[in-house]
Amino acid sequence: MQFHAICTLAFFWTLMSSVLVAYVPLALAQEGTWPQIFLIPIPNNLSSPVHVTHAGDGSRRLFVVEQEGQIRIRRAGALLDTPFLDIGGPGGRVLCCSERGLLSVAFPPGYAAKQYFYIYYTNRAGNIVVARYHVTPNPDVADPNSEEILLTIDHPTYGNHNGGQLAFGPDGYLYIGTGDGGGSGDPQNNAQNPRSLLGKILRIDVESPPGTAVYGIPESNPYKHNPDYAPEVWALGLRNPWRFSFDRLTGDLYVGDVGQGAYEEIDFQPASSVGGENYGWRCQEGFHDYAGHASECNGKTLTPPVAEYGHGAECSITGGIVYRGARYGNLRGVYFYGDYCSGRIWGLRHSDVGWESHLLLESSLNISSFGEDEAGELYVADHNGAVYKLTTTPPSTDVDLTGAWNSLQQTCRASTEGVQCRVAGVFLVQNQGAQRSAQSAFVTFYLSTDAALSADDSVLQRRFLGRVSAGRTRRLLFRKLLPIGGAASGRYVIAVIDTDDDVPEMVENNNTVVLGPVP
Repeated sequence: MQFHAICTLAFFWTLMSSVLVAYVPLALAQEGTWPQIFLIPIPNNLSSPVHVTHAGDGSRRLFVVEQEGQIRIRRAGALLDTPFLDIGGPGGRVLCCSERGLLSVAFPPGYAAKQYFYIYYTNRAGNIVVARYHVTPNPDVADPNSEEILLTIDHPTYGNHNGGQLAFGPDGYLYIGTGDGGGSGDPQNNAQNPRSLLGKILRIDVESPPGTAVYGIPESNPYKHNPDYAPEVWALGLRNPWRFSFDRLTGDLYVGDVGQGAYEEIDFQPASSVGGENYGWRCQEGFHDYAGHASECNGKTLTPPVAEYGHGAECSITGGIVYRGARYGNLRGVYFYGDYCSGRIWGLRHSDVGWESHLLLESSLNISSFGEDEAGELYVADHNGAVYKLTTTPPSTDVDLTGAWNSLQQTCRASTEGVQCRVAGVFLVQNQGAQRSAQSAFVTFYLSTDAALSADDSVLQRRFLGRVSAGRTRRLLFRKLLPIGGAASGRYVIAVIDTDDDVPEMVENNNTVVLGPVP
């Protein structure tokens, strides 16, 4: 991840040398075969967002990592005031900023029951830390004092090339993307050093039974029994992998690797791989020999990238995600990636003619990350403090209904037949989009035993919204008399806002879910 200063220098160099290095894909798609995309801003007030993800627990919460050391939750259209985790600030654990900081979060399979998660950050000494944290009884707040450090990687010499990605693979193992240690041209040759954990994709087992080890080495790791390699190494030859992701359908791995001064690249590993790929840095930059170092890889089998682009207005790739959501059929199977400096977003896909890539959108964003929610919808983080939804709907026609509980309470009284309780509240629905909602928009209220919807949750009430004009708020009075002997204390009234269907379906990705804890 290289920021504004580097981009400015690269552009200045291009102008002064009168050379324009164009984008160079492997193959260009025919005009008209690629989708048109747009970015819709999500109202929030963020500070240097660098990662966007979900917990996979059915809560539909969106987690946004702020580089200075916080993780924020966006739930039901609103950013929660209290951070999910805060380990930043003067007395915190995180060294920020430039390319250092709190850089990503990953939730393990089965997180809803486990209630712990993993983060990647640079500590006060400049070293890389992978740690586990636990959640408090409040599911929206983690315990900042619950840290269990799993791995510390020395990185004290240079402040750049920290990598920063954590992700659980389809196999349940934790994958870690590390930079080469920084400096120009990998001066310590960490990326090609098989014993170094820098410039690599690592693969470790952090979900083994407690007490066995801090982490385990999967038996299927390619170098577990090779004394010449660190056993954690899954792939090597990377300069600064700034965002990698797994295709949630196929399990294929895509890696955006930041280049030195001329080329940015996307590396690929099919789901069938047994690991061990060498992506070539510092012998190669993209498809090209790098600065007299090509001979260092003589006798080695290198895996070339599947796409590259040259520097011009561009300077630093931000790896992305393959779209697998249900809302936009024409986006499925496309890998979206971007450039931090130019704000451009491309699509990449594999066809009968090979890999093909196409420029899809020009933006003014400093793209720091792509993100995905539970439904497979995609988001783009702007390092300047915003998150956007990726959509095929132009902003001028977007409908964005969000909700919030203004109040929610329960009153009970005794009768000869038993205790009778009533739940009542005020629910506010605001259209933050640019077009009024459809006549069929509605809200369904459920009573849930926890913070997530399930098929067993009962429907309390269904209210039609009708048309809510852009920028306007609709106030709904919610009242429900519960059966005698029933009380809602300690449970949740969950409001589901649906914008375009007349049948409530809890799993639809166009729903907005708003929790209301009952006192």
